[in-house]
Amino acid sequence: MQAEGRLGITGEEPVSLQAILALSVDRLDRVDQERFAMASIFGGDPLTWEINAAAFVWECSVEEAEASVACFIQRGLVERRGERYWMHALLADYAAEMMETFGL
Repeated sequence: MQAEGRLGITGEEPVSLQAILALSVDRLDRVDQERFAMASIFGGDPLTWEINAAAFVWECSVEEAEASVACFIQRGLVERRGERYWMHALLADYAAEMMETFGL
């Protein structure tokens, strides 16, 4: 447990990795939460994906996909590698668990 704590997590019990990831994901709007969950189909590092693939999977325009991915990057959920994107394997696993939550 961290002495300084984290915003949104009480210091009364040990902090799980899922609780920390949830802090970033829960701040997304519902559409972006679902899109983040669906991004799990691309897998985690070392696998990467392109914005056109995301737009196809999310059934939205490339511009909308870019906006969602920009939000994910800002929250540290996705990283950019040139013209491609990737998620850490732990994030991809967390996103896959979210797919069940959303019934996707």
